[in-house]
Amino acid sequence: MDVILPGGLISEGQAKRRARFRELTGRVEQALLESDPRDGWAAYVTRLLSHSLERIGPDHANEAMVSSLCMADRQFLMLRLAAALHGERMWLKVDCGSCEAPFDVEVLRCDLPVKKAGPGFPFARVQCDGQTLSVRVPTGDDQFHIERLGEEEAIHTLLERCIVGADGATPAPGIGQRLTSDALDAIDHALDAMSPAICEELLVKCPECGREQQARLDHYRLGDLGERMFYDEVHSLAMHYHWSEAEILDLPLRRR
Repeated sequence: MDVILPGGLISEGQAKRRARFRELTGRVEQALLESDPRDGWAAYVTRLLSHSLERIGPDHANEAMVSSLCMADRQFLMLRLAAALHGERMWLKVDCGSCEAPFDVEVLRCDLPVKKAGPGFPFARVQCDGQTLSVRVPTGDDQFHIERLGEEEAIHTLLERCIVGADGATPAPGIGQRLTSDALDAIDHALDAMSPAICEELLVKCPECGREQQARLDHYRLGDLGERMFYDEVHSLAMHYHWSEAEILDLPLRRR
């Protein structure tokens, strides 16, 4: 399955936007099932996508490439992987913020809006605090380095990693801690304007009280991968057809 990334992996000044998923064989499914999110979501998503992707651009995908993708690209790929595993239709569970009644909302993954990267991606030039900063879009590797930090430390660490130039020179250490709140707002606005994005919130209406509210989507979660069913299927095929585990794991999902 080929997909077009909303951002792309930058190499030699060009964005490689075409990505190809591997065929969903039992081996790929098993690798997904055995990935552990307890090491942190950034590393977990990197492993899932590394197991699932065959190529990014003309090159074979690996963990370093997947870590270098911007967060919107990683969310988009997880969304497409979830569709390959579970189909386009999903149900979003919501608890009403007014009457507290639980209700479900049907969503088609393929209908969720996707914003493509703007000119200059992945870098933005920002005039702030009397200087011109060059700032790049955060990546999965950045996410890995900040996800266990407190909010203030995470912001400063992210700025240190993503500010790649100041007035055409290498930025001084600690630049992120010296920026004013107006400078932070300017950086945030510039990155938002240029960065790709995946719809993360839907406007939904409670069927009980009629109140409209925002429901948040989490594209990093694949949902139930059906571990017990997977191994039951492998066992059943081995018992009835006397195939080896290796032969069964090589079968595409649809054939199994």
